Amino acid sequence: MFQAMNLPHELKIAELEKQLTLKVRDLEIETALEKVRSSALAMKQPADMIKVCRIISRQLKIFGVKNIRNTQTVILNESKSTYLNYQYFPPYNKSIIEDTEYAKHPKANELAETVKKSANAFFSQSFRGKSLDKFRKYRKDDKQFPDPLLDKSSSVHFYFYSIGPGALGISTYNTPLSKEDLNLLRRFRNVFELAYRRFIDIEQAIAQAREAQIELGLERVRARAMAMQKSHELVEVIDILQKELTKLEFILNNCIFWIMDEEPPSATWWIGPVNKTNLPESYLVPFPNQPYFNSVFEAWKKRIAKWVYELKGTDKKEADQYIFTETDLARFPDKVKKAFREVDKVYISFSFYNYGGLHISTKEPLTEEQLEIVKRFSKVFDMTYTRFLDLQKAEAQAREAQIEAALERVRSRTMGMQKSEELKVVIKVVYDQFVHLKILVEHAGFIIDYKARDDMHIWLADQHEVPFQVTIPYFDCAHWNSFNEAKEKGTDFFANHLSFEEKNKFYQDLFKLIPGVSDKAKKYYFNCPGLAISTVLLENVGL
Repeated sequence: MFQAMNLPHELKIAELEKQLTLKVRDLEIETALEKVRSSALAMKQPADMIKVCRIISRQLKIFGVKNIRNTQTVILNESKSTYLNYQYFPPYNKSIIEDTEYAKHPKANELAETVKKSANAFFSQSFRGKSLDKFRKYRKDDKQFPDPLLDKSSSVHFYFYSIGPGALGISTYNTPLSKEDLNLLRRFRNVFELAYRRFIDIEQAIAQAREAQIELGLERVRARAMAMQKSHELVEVIDILQKELTKLEFILNNCIFWIMDEEPPSATWWIGPVNKTNLPESYLVPFPNQPYFNSVFEAWKKRIAKWVYELKGTDKKEADQYIFTETDLARFPDKVKKAFREVDKVYISFSFYNYGGLHISTKEPLTEEQLEIVKRFSKVFDMTYTRFLDLQKAEAQAREAQIEAALERVRSRTMGMQKSEELKVVIKVVYDQFVHLKILVEHAGFIIDYKARDDMHIWLADQHEVPFQVTIPYFDCAHWNSFNEAKEKGTDFFANHLSFEEKNKFYQDLFKLIPGVSDKAKKYYFNCPGLAISTVLLENVGL
């Protein structure tokens, strides 16, 4: 009787305790949600999304969610059919960011399609038995984060709540989520929308800053291109372009403009400064019958805007051997050639345009965004090359005018001759005109009546103290022998290039036959690194 009378009071207390427990739990959940809000508002960069995932994971564990494998955010990129996956794995205390092609697995594709349909969509999937085996294989083939615990599990369970073009999700080993767990996850999802909006705002701000940086780089290249006064300044445009790409976080081996010729297949390479060595700006590269060059040529003919070639193994060795021994690039310093050859594999990214292509060499493949940037810089070069052609044309015309003026000076002095000995003045004018045209010369000489003579009767101009008129009898040397051969065959031009040793032997024999050469002049000539002799033979006179 006493117990019966107290029962309603005890029930009332129990009910109050239950309500109090629920309120305490609800307060605890609100506190946890506030931590997520605070973390979301503190985000400074997209990667901070992982911090939010970590907080959610730890709070879910506090509220009794068991066997959490990971907490993750899926951000869809429909144009690439991928999703960016920000993940926290509590068993390993690891934060992972992965870009996943969702079309590679039917359930990943189903998740993406479900999320696309509604901002309030829910998706769940469990894998057991054979489906789990296939899922494990898919992860390994896709080189996703290794998960040894997944290999030991009998099942894995996924749950995702949509947040617009993305989702907040959780996966668990072996144990499915209860209805209470799902309600809790949904509440976190509602707060997580704040983090997602913050993420979108940050991404937009980063994208805008990146675009401004790209445009600034493009404008610097445009400005330098339009400021070109001489065609050889093209190498400075390449240098600017290379620096701007480096500012955009490209890690480059080199940057080259290829100006293509279809017949015969070849290219002129314009290369930025190589270790600040004193090298030419451009190099002619005829195309050999090799896979790399054949592929480049075919891609250029198709004007492919984004094209990548993985140059490695035998293919790279053959290309390096050819480039550094059979083309103008053989002039590169040995240490530079060695550095190129020591790299086992490079990725050559091209953007082709009408005149040729922009070549970017890197040790790692460029991202899709980087390839798009290369394409944009390539378009600027199309404009640059038009400017380059205009300058080349103007320079050719100016050069022709300089040559004609030099020829006229020689004609004028020739026509003004009154005595034969004035030939020494004429050859001096010829010598001076070569210097004026920036053609490096040491000697210039007229070879008189060479067909009727077995010796060389020369009127000479030289920057040193040498006789202005000499007669040289035959002696055995490369130049004399080439001269006699040209006379016999009626050849109107021949050239000899003597090494240091060959040159000194030539001068030693020559000076025995030419008296009056000063010791100072002899010392100068003996110290020169070599000698190139070019001879034109006309009807009665040679130059």
